Amino acid sequence: MLHRREEHLQDLFSTARTSLLSLSKDASRYIQFLEGVTVQGYLKLLEPSVTVYTRPQDVGVAQQAAAAAVRAYKDISGRDVQFDVEGTLSKDRYAYYAKV
Repeated sequence: MLHRREEHLQDLFSTARTSLLSLSKDASRYIQFLEGVTVQGYLKLLEPSVTVYTRPQDVGVAQQAAAAAVRAYKDISGRDVQFDVEGTLSKDRYAYYAKV
């Protein structure tokens, strides 16, 4: 049963990676996606300062998305947030992290 669960999780991760790779090729959709997940991150953290970690090739779009997310976050929560974007994730990862 645990083996089947692990196989299912690996299939989900593989599907997510493939979808993100495809999405990252369309800059406007990718920025919109990153903005949405960044707003969710800001709302979950509720911190005044956040560092966003991304792949080096995604720094530009991550900065655009994080800046747009600041405005949406302010509209939703009434709070301000400062952010930094660091392109320190490995180039083969399709992930986007935020931390305080």
